[in-house]
Amino acid sequence: MLVDDIMVFLEKYQMMLSMVIVVAGWYFTYRFNNKVQDRRLRNDIVNTARQEITKACREYQHWLNSLHSHLTWVTNNNYDRSASVDSDFNKWNDLREQRFMTWNALLEDYAILFPETKKIRVQLQDRDIEIGQLLMNIHMSFLAAKHEGLTKPLQDLLKSTPNNAIEYISDQMCLMIDLNVYMQNRCLGEITGNKIQPRSPRDTTVPKIVIKNGVLEIENNVVGITAIGRLIQDAKKEYGYPY
Repeated sequence: MLVDDIMVFLEKYQMMLSMVIVVAGWYFTYRFNNKVQDRRLRNDIVNTARQEITKACREYQHWLNSLHSHLTWVTNNNYDRSASVDSDFNKWNDLREQRFMTWNALLEDYAILFPETKKIRVQLQDRDIEIGQLLMNIHMSFLAAKHEGLTKPLQDLLKSTPNNAIEYISDQMCLMIDLNVYMQNRCLGEITGNKIQPRSPRDTTVPKIVIKNGVLEIENNVVGITAIGRLIQDAKKEYGYPY
């Protein structure tokens, strides 16, 4: 009788143990699959954000390149003929209307994914405001030359346009390249295990994006080539703005 009782107990224990193993296996498989799906979803969201930001940065770079080329052209033109003013005004007006600022909005929208870009967004935005002011100044002078025949103010403005304005636009293009490289390393480096080397200019005084204390910022940043740029910097100093 005792032997039979022992055998019955072992059979029940074996069945219970099998059920426990099955349930435990199902539970751990469920948890693992959930983690994998959550990780995949997060990677998809981050990569989608990267693609949108990168596309917007490249559109902005293309616009800056067109602006750089045209600014180089107009600063070397005397504009003593109205026909030249008319044709270049149309080109300048097109550039002004095609200005791309989507990158700024996307960096702000995706700040929860990339909180380290907050400072760099503001710095790049300040630089872009200066570029926009320079663009507007020349546009208004073209407008006066086109409709009122006042070519001298346009000539004077272009002659007084600082040479570093063209370099300033070039630096802005390079900074957007730095941002794209960072986004690739940040989003794809963790997946592939590979990283792109950041830009390392021979001239150590030119602006470039670096990481300090986990935050992106522009090293050797210079803002103030236009009046509005100087006003921005003065206001930030007055109110103690950190950057």
